[in-house]
Amino acid sequence: MPQKGFDLLIPAFAQVVREHPEWRLRIFGTGPRRGQLAGLIEQHGLGGHVALRGRTDRLEEELTDASVYALSSRFEGLPMVMIEAMTHALPVVAFDCPTGPGDVLTDGVDGVLVPPRDVDALAAALSRVIADRKLRVRMGRAALRTSRAYGPDQIMPLWEDLFSELLAGERISDTFWHGR
Repeated sequence: MPQKGFDLLIPAFAQVVREHPEWRLRIFGTGPRRGQLAGLIEQHGLGGHVALRGRTDRLEEELTDASVYALSSRFEGLPMVMIEAMTHALPVVAFDCPTGPGDVLTDGVDGVLVPPRDVDALAAALSRVIADRKLRVRMGRAALRTSRAYGPDQIMPLWEDLFSELLAGERISDTFWHGR
Protein backbone atom coordinates (compact mmCIF):
# COMPACT_ATOMS: atom_id res chain seq x y z
CA MET A 1 0.00 0.00 0.00
CA PRO A 2 1.75 3.19 -1.14
CA GLN A 3 0.15 5.20 1.70
CA LYS A 4 2.23 3.33 4.29
CA GLY A 5 5.53 4.35 2.67
CA PHE A 6 7.29 1.03 3.11
CA ASP A 7 9.11 1.81 -0.14
CA LEU A 8 10.67 4.74 1.76
CA LEU A 9 11.25 2.86 5.01
CA ILE A 10 13.28 0.07 3.40
CA PRO A 11 15.98 2.36 1.90
CA ALA A 12 16.03 4.33 5.17
CA PHE A 13 16.62 1.12 7.07
CA ALA A 14 19.42 0.20 4.64
CA GLN A 15 21.23 3.28 5.97
CA VAL A 16 20.47 2.30 9.57
CA VAL A 17 21.89 -1.20 9.09
CA ARG A 18 25.26 0.22 8.06
CA GLU A 19 25.65 1.64 11.58
CA HIS A 20 23.57 -0.94 13.45
CA PRO A 21 23.87 -4.31 11.67
CA GLU A 22 22.34 -6.16 14.64
CA TRP A 23 18.96 -4.44 14.21
CA ARG A 24 16.01 -5.95 12.32
CA LEU A 25 12.94 -4.43 10.68
CA ARG A 26 9.63 -6.30 10.65
CA ILE A 27 6.96 -4.99 8.29
CA PHE A 28 3.38 -6.14 8.82
CA GLY A 29 0.46 -5.95 6.42
CA THR A 30 -0.61 -7.22 3.04
CA GLY A 31 -1.10 -5.66 -0.32
CA PRO A 32 -0.38 -5.88 -4.02
CA ARG A 33 3.08 -4.31 -3.69
CA ARG A 34 4.62 -7.15 -1.69
CA GLY A 35 6.72 -8.24 -4.68
CA GLN A 36 7.98 -4.69 -5.20
CA LEU A 37 8.94 -4.43 -1.52
CA ALA A 38 10.70 -7.80 -1.68
CA GLY A 39 12.64 -6.46 -4.66
CA LEU A 40 13.68 -3.38 -2.67
CA ILE A 41 14.83 -5.59 0.18
CA GLU A 42 16.94 -7.62 -2.24
CA GLN A 43 18.23 -4.51 -4.04
CA HIS A 44 19.51 -3.07 -0.75
CA GLY A 45 20.96 -6.39 0.44
CA LEU A 46 18.62 -6.52 3.42
CA GLY A 47 17.51 -10.15 3.21
CA GLY A 48 18.73 -10.92 6.72
CA HIS A 49 17.59 -7.60 8.14
CA VAL A 50 14.05 -6.94 6.86
CA ALA A 51 11.12 -9.35 7.01
CA LEU A 52 7.76 -8.91 5.31
CA ARG A 53 5.54 -10.60 7.86
CA GLY A 54 2.12 -10.12 6.27
CA ARG A 55 -0.96 -9.94 8.44
CA THR A 56 -0.69 -10.89 12.12
CA ASP A 57 -3.13 -11.84 14.84
CA ARG A 58 -0.32 -11.38 17.37
CA LEU A 59 0.23 -7.63 17.19
CA GLU A 60 0.41 -7.35 20.98
CA GLU A 61 3.26 -9.86 21.12
CA GLU A 62 5.04 -8.30 18.16
CA LEU A 63 4.91 -4.86 19.77
CA THR A 64 6.11 -6.28 23.07
CA ASP A 65 9.18 -7.67 21.27
CA ALA A 66 9.93 -4.35 19.51
CA SER A 67 12.20 -1.50 20.62
CA VAL A 68 11.15 1.32 18.24
CA TYR A 69 8.09 1.93 16.07
CA ALA A 70 8.67 3.48 12.64
CA LEU A 71 5.80 5.18 10.82
CA SER A 72 6.72 5.92 7.22
CA SER A 73 3.25 6.86 5.99
CA ARG A 74 2.73 9.42 3.27
CA PHE A 75 -0.59 10.34 4.93
CA GLU A 76 -2.59 9.15 7.93
CA GLY A 77 -5.76 9.85 9.78
CA LEU A 78 -5.49 9.05 13.46
CA PRO A 79 -2.67 6.47 13.43
CA MET A 80 -4.20 3.83 15.71
CA VAL A 81 -1.41 1.27 15.31
CA MET A 82 1.12 3.95 16.24
CA ILE A 83 -0.91 4.75 19.36
CA GLU A 84 -1.08 1.02 20.12
CA ALA A 85 2.73 0.88 19.82
CA MET A 86 2.96 3.79 22.24
CA THR A 87 0.91 1.81 24.81
CA HIS A 88 3.85 -0.63 24.75
CA ALA A 89 6.25 2.21 25.68
CA LEU A 90 7.76 2.31 22.19
CA PRO A 91 9.29 5.55 20.99
CA VAL A 92 8.06 6.49 17.53
CA VAL A 93 10.04 7.76 14.57
CA ALA A 94 7.64 9.10 11.95
CA PHE A 95 7.27 11.23 8.90
CA ASP A 96 5.45 14.41 9.86
CA CYS A 97 2.82 13.80 7.17
CA PRO A 98 -0.05 16.31 6.79
CA THR A 99 -2.29 14.71 9.42
CA GLY A 100 -1.73 12.02 11.99
CA PRO A 101 1.59 11.58 13.78
CA GLY A 102 2.12 15.27 14.53
CA ASP A 103 -1.36 15.42 16.05
CA VAL A 104 -0.31 12.82 18.63
CA LEU A 105 3.47 13.04 19.04
CA THR A 106 5.55 15.78 20.58
CA ASP A 107 8.81 15.84 18.65
CA GLY A 108 11.75 15.01 20.88
CA VAL A 109 9.53 13.96 23.79
CA ASP A 110 7.68 10.73 22.90
CA GLY A 111 9.10 10.32 19.42
CA VAL A 112 10.83 12.01 16.53
CA LEU A 113 9.08 13.69 13.61
CA VAL A 114 11.00 14.14 10.36
CA PRO A 115 10.01 15.93 7.16
CA PRO A 116 7.60 13.91 4.97
CA ARG A 117 9.25 11.54 2.47
CA ASP A 118 12.77 12.52 3.62
CA VAL A 119 14.43 9.09 3.61
CA ASP A 120 17.76 10.42 4.90
CA ALA A 121 16.09 12.23 7.82
CA LEU A 122 14.10 9.09 8.69
CA ALA A 123 17.30 7.02 8.63
CA ALA A 124 19.18 9.57 10.78
CA ALA A 125 16.36 9.73 13.34
CA LEU A 126 16.08 5.95 13.55
CA SER A 127 19.86 5.66 13.96
CA ARG A 128 19.85 8.29 16.70
CA VAL A 129 17.08 6.55 18.67
CA ILE A 130 18.64 3.13 18.14
CA ALA A 131 22.10 4.30 19.27
CA ASP A 132 20.89 5.89 22.49
CA ARG A 133 19.22 3.40 24.83
CA LYS A 134 18.51 6.07 27.48
CA LEU A 135 16.77 8.19 24.85
CA ARG A 136 14.68 5.18 23.75
CA VAL A 137 13.62 4.45 27.31
CA ARG A 138 12.84 8.12 28.10
CA MET A 139 10.81 8.55 24.88
CA GLY A 140 9.12 5.18 25.43
CA ARG A 141 7.94 6.22 28.89
CA ALA A 142 6.65 9.50 27.49
CA ALA A 143 4.93 7.62 24.64
CA LEU A 144 3.12 5.46 27.18
CA ARG A 145 1.92 8.58 29.02
CA THR A 146 0.77 10.16 25.75
CA SER A 147 -1.10 7.03 24.70
CA ARG A 148 -3.28 7.18 27.81
CA ALA A 149 -5.06 10.23 26.37
CA TYR A 150 -6.33 7.97 23.56
CA GLY A 151 -7.53 5.07 25.73
CA PRO A 152 -11.17 3.99 25.82
CA ASP A 153 -11.67 5.51 29.28
CA GLN A 154 -10.76 8.92 27.83
CA ILE A 155 -12.38 8.63 24.40
CA MET A 156 -15.67 6.87 25.18
CA PRO A 157 -17.11 9.69 27.33
CA LEU A 158 -16.45 12.10 24.45
CA TRP A 159 -18.36 9.86 22.04
CA GLU A 160 -21.18 9.40 24.55
CA ASP A 161 -21.46 13.18 25.01
CA LEU A 162 -21.54 13.70 21.24
CA PHE A 163 -24.28 11.10 20.74
CA SER A 164 -26.28 12.52 23.65
CA GLU A 165 -26.07 16.00 22.14
CA LEU A 166 -27.12 14.68 18.75
CA LEU A 167 -30.07 12.77 20.22
CA ALA A 168 -31.20 15.78 22.26
CA GLY A 169 -30.99 18.15 19.28
CA GLU A 170 -33.97 19.16 17.18
CA ARG A 171 -34.49 17.69 13.76
CA ILE A 172 -33.49 19.98 10.96
CA SER A 173 -36.08 18.56 8.61
CA ASP A 174 -38.65 15.80 8.36
CA THR A 175 -38.02 15.54 4.63
CA PHE A 176 -36.23 12.54 3.23
CA TRP A 177 -34.37 13.05 0.00
CA HIS A 178 -33.42 10.24 -2.32
CA GLY A 179 -30.93 11.11 -5.01
CA ARG A 180 -30.60 9.38 -8.34
